[in-house]
Amino acid sequence: MSLTSAVEAVFLPAEPGGVPRAGQVAFWGEAAKGHQEVELVLPHGAGVRRRRVPARMMPVQEALPALLRDSDEASRSVQAWSAAALAGVGLLARGRLLPARTSEGYGSWRAGPLDPADVQCGWRSWRRRCR
Repeated sequence: MSLTSAVEAVFLPAEPGGVPRAGQVAFWGEAAKGHQEVELVLPHGAGVRRRRVPARMMPVQEALPALLRDSDEASRSVQAWSAAALAGVGLLARGRLLPARTSEGYGSWRAGPLDPADVQCGWRSWRRRCR
């Protein structure tokens, strides 16, 4: 799937308290053909409304390679999730992950220790730094 401006992305977490790696990324929009649906809150006139849209669901581990391919042509939502993926891989590469446990007892990881630059930068700066 090509992540163009016609494809949006949203992260769907696993059950409450689950680990992020058990979540999915839903790609939706004109160029994202999928056989499942996701309920989103979208602009409608001067307000918003809930709407079910066709989506292509991918586990995080499958979506990661697509999100790590940087593209200026991608939608803002894809760019934001791409920056999150780049930030995560960057923390991993720098050895900035510590073992942790969720409140339900699942093994997980947490980011740390963080440098001031890690705390202060936004998603646009992650995209610029990681090109």
